[in-house]
Amino acid sequence: MEERPLTHEMNEAFLHLLKEKKTSLGNGEAAVEVRFEGLCVEAKQPVGRRTPPTLVNVTLNAFQEAKAMLHPSCTRKRRTKILKGLTGTIRQSRMTLILGPPGSGKSTMLRALSGKLDPALKPARPSPCRDDREGDIRFLESHVWDQQSIRRGNKKLAPELAAFVEATSWEGGGNMIITYILKLLGLEDCADTIVGDEMRRGISGGQRKRVTIGEMLVSLARSFFLDDISTGLDSSTTYMILKFLRQMAHILDTTIVISLIQPLPETFQLFDDIILLCNGQIVYQGPRDSALAFFEYMGFTCPDRKSTAEFLQEVISKMDQQQYWKGNQQEYQYHSVETLAESFRSFHPYTMDKPDSIVKRRQTTLPITGSYTLSKWEVFKACFSRELLLLKRNSMVHLFKNIQIILLALVIMTLFLQADKDPYSIETGNKIIGAIFAGVVIVKFNGMTELSMTTRRLPVFYKQRELLRLPGWALLLSIYILSLPMSLTETGIWTSLTYFTIGYAPSAIRFIQQYLALFCVHQMSMGLFRLIAVIGRTQMMATTLGTAALIAIYILGGFVVSKDKIKPPLVWGYWASPLTYGQNAVALNEFLDKKWSKRNYGNGINGKTVGEAFLRSRGMPTQWHWSWENDIARCPSWKKTGGHVEGTITTSGYPKDKKHLPGYQMFVEEVMGILELLPLKKAIVGLPGVNGLSAEQRKRLTIAVELVSNPSILFMDEPTSGLDARAAAIVMRTVRKTVETGRTVVCTIHQPSTEIFEAFDELLMMKRGGQLIFSGPLGPSSQYMIQYFEAIPQVPKFQRDQNPAAWMLDITSSIMEYNLQIDYAVIYQNSVIYR
Repeated sequence: MEERPLTHEMNEAFLHLLKEKKTSLGNGEAAVEVRFEGLCVEAKQPVGRRTPPTLVNVTLNAFQEAKAMLHPSCTRKRRTKILKGLTGTIRQSRMTLILGPPGSGKSTMLRALSGKLDPALKPARPSPCRDDREGDIRFLESHVWDQQSIRRGNKKLAPELAAFVEATSWEGGGNMIITYILKLLGLEDCADTIVGDEMRRGISGGQRKRVTIGEMLVSLARSFFLDDISTGLDSSTTYMILKFLRQMAHILDTTIVISLIQPLPETFQLFDDIILLCNGQIVYQGPRDSALAFFEYMGFTCPDRKSTAEFLQEVISKMDQQQYWKGNQQEYQYHSVETLAESFRSFHPYTMDKPDSIVKRRQTTLPITGSYTLSKWEVFKACFSRELLLLKRNSMVHLFKNIQIILLALVIMTLFLQADKDPYSIETGNKIIGAIFAGVVIVKFNGMTELSMTTRRLPVFYKQRELLRLPGWALLLSIYILSLPMSLTETGIWTSLTYFTIGYAPSAIRFIQQYLALFCVHQMSMGLFRLIAVIGRTQMMATTLGTAALIAIYILGGFVVSKDKIKPPLVWGYWASPLTYGQNAVALNEFLDKKWSKRNYGNGINGKTVGEAFLRSRGMPTQWHWSWENDIARCPSWKKTGGHVEGTITTSGYPKDKKHLPGYQMFVEEVMGILELLPLKKAIVGLPGVNGLSAEQRKRLTIAVELVSNPSILFMDEPTSGLDARAAAIVMRTVRKTVETGRTVVCTIHQPSTEIFEAFDELLMMKRGGQLIFSGPLGPSSQYMIQYFEAIPQVPKFQRDQNPAAWMLDITSSIMEYNLQIDYAVIYQNSVIYR
C-alpha cells in the first residue's frame, strides 16, 4: 500500500508535539527579535587596480601593495557602501521576506544580521541581538544558508542529519526528527545514497540543497537567515518547505528571514512581513498586505495577472517603473531609490524600542544557557560515531594504502636484500642508511592521502563550527583516535616485511623500537598534511604547499646533505624538518646495536665502534636524546575534461578556421548584448562565492556559452534558476528568439512565472517516478493544459489570478493524487492526446 504523503495538518501536529517535548525537558526556545539601527556595511577598493590577472598586472599590483605597507599614506582606496544606514526591526515569531534585484545587498544584510559578515567588509554599526546580561551584546545562535552552501562528499543523508541531531538536540527524539524531516524534504528514497562530489556521482544538485536545508531544520535554532533557498527546487517543494517554516515560526516562536529571487504568488502569500531592498537601502519594510498600498500612495499600481513580488522588484527599476504609473504618462517622473526610501519613512514612520523596554524584554526572551545543549561527552560521541562511519565508508582507500605499502615493501626488500653481509664497514652502513631513509620516506608519503581528504571536508567543518554544531576539539580528537589503528597497521606491515629481510639488528627490542619510531613518523605525516590542508584551504593551494614542504623536509632532513655540511644560515631547517627526528631515531636504533660494536680503526673517522663512526660521518647523534617530535606536527588539522579530441570540426559544413573568426566575434558580441554581458566583457569569472562574477552573472555567462555554439537543438536545465524576474525574462526572450530561427529548445523550469511559463509552446510534465502525465501544446494563456486537467473529475478549478504552472504542480502533487485516489499517469495513457 502506498504510504500517505505529508500534509500541512500533519506538519502542524508534529511541531506541536515537538514543542511539548522540548518544553517538558526544560529546553523550550526563547523568542528572538532582531533590531538594527544605522546599519552600514562598506568595502574598501583600491583605485586604479589592474583587474585582469596577467603577469604584468600581478607584478605591478604586488609592487603597489608592498609600497602601501611601507608608506600607508600612499595607499589610494575608495570606500564603496553596500548597505546604507538601514534601520528597522524584524519581529519575533514571524517569517520575513527580503526582496530586491541582484546587487541590492540582500546577502550582505543577512550575514550582517546573523553576525557572519565577511572580515573584509566593515560594518559601521552591527545589528546585535541582546541577551539577558546587562551591557552584553552578542550574536545569538542562528543559521545562515546561502546559495553556495551545498553539501558534498562521501556522506549519506540519514547519518549526516543524525550527526547534527546528536550534536544539537536533546537525548532521545533524534530519530523522530530525522525521519520526519527526510520525508518533508522528499529525501526518504535517497536516505542511504552518497551525497557525492565532483569525482563521485551522488544525489542531484536540488537534493543536495535540500540536505543543507534539512541540517538547519533538525537543529531547530532560534533564528534562521536563509539566502535564496528556492534555487534548484521546484515550486511544489519550495511551497512545502516554506509552509513548514511558516508553521515553525508561529508554533515554535522562531524568527525566520528569507531572501528569494522570484517567488511565486502562492509562495509570496506565506510571508508575514517584507523588506524591499535596492542599492543598499530599504524602500519598504512592513506587513506584506501593506506593500501595494505604499506604492499606490506613490502613484504606482499593480496590473492584473501580475504577481505582487514581480511588481515590487520591477517598480524600483528605472527601466520598468514607468509602465506601472497610474496617472498621466506626460506627468511621470522617475522616482529614485532615495526618493522612495524617504517617502516610506514619512508614509510609515518606524519607531524603535525605548532602552527601558529593551532591558525588560531581554530578561524574559533571551536566556543564555551556553553554546551547546549537550554535554561534552555527548558531543564527542556524536562526532566519533560519524567519523567511524566515514572510516568504514573509506575502507577501500585504506585497503589500497595497505596494498601500496606491501608492493613498495617488496621493491625495497629486493633492492636492499641482506644489506648487512659485512656489518663492519662504512659501505655497508651506507646501504643500511639508504634503506632506513627509503622506509621513513615511504611511510611519510603514505600519509599524504590526508591532504585531499581533509581539503574536501574543510567547507563542511568550518560551516558546522560556525553554527556551533561540532566543535573542533571533538572532531580532531575523533580523527586522532581513529587514525591510531591505521598507523599501527601500515607501519606494522612495513616493519614485518622489511626488517629481517634487509638485515637490521636481530633483536626483538630493536624491532619494536623501529616499529614505534615509524609509527610516530606516520602519525606526524598525517598531522602535517592536515595542517597544510587547513592552511591551503583549496586542493590546488594545499597540493602546492604540500609539495614545497616535502621538498624542504627531504633536502634538510640530513640524508641528502648531512648536518655538518649544511651552511649555518640554514641549519635551523635541519632541526625544523620532521624527517630529521624519524630518521635519527631509526638510525640510532640500528647502529647502536651490538652487531655494529666492532672497534673502529683505519677509516679516519672518530668513533669507538663502527656504528658510532658511521653516525658521526653522517652528522647524526651517537647516543639517545629523547624528544617529542609529534609536538611540532600535532596541531589542529583539515564540465569533467578528460580525454582528447581528434578529427575535423566543422560549422554548417565549413571547417572552423581563422576566416570565420570575424563572424564569430560579431555573433559573440550580439549574444553578450542580448544577455547584458557587454559591461562585464573584461571581468574575470573568478571562483564561486569568493571573487569574480556573481551567481546571477555566472548563470547568464553559462547560457551565453551555449548560445554562441549556435546549435540546432538546445537542451537547457533550469536556465532561469538563480535569476530574478527581470533577468529571467531577458533569458527567456533570448530563448524565444532562438526558437524563432527554426531551432528546437527543450528547457526544464522549476518555478516559472506566468509570463515565462506561457512563453513555451509545449509542455512535457512528469510526476515523481518518471511517469509522464501530460505532453502537448499549452495553448494561448495555457488554456489547452488547463482544460485537460479541469476535465478530470474532482480536480480543483483554475482561478483567474493563479499561476498556471503553480496550479498544475499543486493539483498533480502526491498529496492531491492520494486524496483524490487517482493516478494521473493512467489517466494520461487513456487520454486522446496520448493516442
